[in-house]
Amino acid sequence: METKMKAKAFLITIQNPNMIRPDFYPFPVKSKNDWLEQIHQDLKGKDFEKTLVKKVWGEISQQPIYHSEDLDSNPQPMTFHPPSQIPGLSPRLWFNAVSIYPSDSSIANKEILEVLQNGADALIIHASGNEDWEKILKDILLPYISLYILPEKNPREVRKTFFEYISTIELAATELQGGFLNSPFDEVFGSKIRLSESVKYFDSEFNNWKSYPNFSPLVLNFARYRNSGGTGIQELSYGFGELIEFMSSISDEKSTLQDVFSRIGIHSTVAGDHFPEIAKLKALRKIWAMIGAKFEIESNPSNLQLLVSTSTWSKSLIDKNTNLIRDSYEAISGILGGCNCIWVRPIQGRDASNLEKRVARNISSILKEESYLDKVMDPSAGSYYLEKLQKQIEDAVQNRIAEIENEGGWEKAFQERQIHQQIRAQRLKTQEAVSNSEISKIGANKFKAQGKLIDNLPAKDFSEEESELIETRATALLETQNHS
Repeated sequence: METKMKAKAFLITIQNPNMIRPDFYPFPVKSKNDWLEQIHQDLKGKDFEKTLVKKVWGEISQQPIYHSEDLDSNPQPMTFHPPSQIPGLSPRLWFNAVSIYPSDSSIANKEILEVLQNGADALIIHASGNEDWEKILKDILLPYISLYILPEKNPREVRKTFFEYISTIELAATELQGGFLNSPFDEVFGSKIRLSESVKYFDSEFNNWKSYPNFSPLVLNFARYRNSGGTGIQELSYGFGELIEFMSSISDEKSTLQDVFSRIGIHSTVAGDHFPEIAKLKALRKIWAMIGAKFEIESNPSNLQLLVSTSTWSKSLIDKNTNLIRDSYEAISGILGGCNCIWVRPIQGRDASNLEKRVARNISSILKEESYLDKVMDPSAGSYYLEKLQKQIEDAVQNRIAEIENEGGWEKAFQERQIHQQIRAQRLKTQEAVSNSEISKIGANKFKAQGKLIDNLPAKDFSEEESELIETRATALLETQNHS
């Protein structure tokens, strides 16, 4: 009887954590200073800063230890999207996107049907303005997928023809999901279009698409800054500079601002800095909501539609198969960071082999079905390291945004080429560090393939107009040396 009573008391204690005695766990609580003292002792005279402290993107000190004392408050998990209305689905949902290049409408349609039956549920259609949308999207059940249109040429013609097509088919307005991967800032990079004229055009586009609440007429390309060589902090700073510039240039009616802000999507990218990229994406959502509040707009971080692609900057033409591994852990960062749609981009893009396309498409499925990343909404929540890093990124980005605005805003920084100078300086710094093996790139400057195992892609010429920021790679200098 006594044994049963003790067992019952133990179960009650477990069920009610508040009843656990302070001495239930026999380990003394260690402060951060206790841990630091132990680390200094173990270093045996070595310099703490030089030995163990690293820099994230050249700005944020990454400590060897993080403690609850580093946090201002108890961490709370984030919500990346509203709960599903369909019973039985996992708590964490995301779309799996693949690229489609419709040079031939019938062939593109067959490819779309194939990928949608084999793991994909989102499309990135690279358009040029002469697409036969009826043929391309024949037999495609649009309510069940997310559809993004990426204009590579004639963006306004692409918008016009797609709007004409979508207006003629039998589709409930709420069932069209996705958006245009296109913004007024895409138009001013590398062209002579004035930003004010482009903003006016895109402002009118929101009226054209107002009947389609789940389709974004404008998706800001934050990824441009990262893929052309910038850091994660530069990506968010200049990306949010675009958002502020656009919102400041349109109608100041509160209802209009609310509608426009809520329907602007963001395309970000994740490169090789695994944990910082997770923290960056979570910081992105928080800052997006903060900016909304500055415009007196009600915005919840979970309402942002965030498309995340794997980075071109982190890839290499040397030992091409190493890129498959990079794509995998970048996709993990994107999902843990809170993407609503993951886009794994094969390095050869339009010229990717069927194997490369299949591997890229299957990464999301593996992370969902075998790694179970869909079982918890925010599995990285509560990590002292990531929570602190996220806060540091938020602070750094907000400070940089304040500098941009105090100096005249994004447009002035663009016109004076301050943005280009900053990104290009960071690009060259990183490329030289990779070329000198100060930064390790597996397969490119470390553990290089030998003999029959060598499998490199041809080196590519790189040119960039004064007003452009073109995608490139951290290994570009090394590739040129290797080719010569």
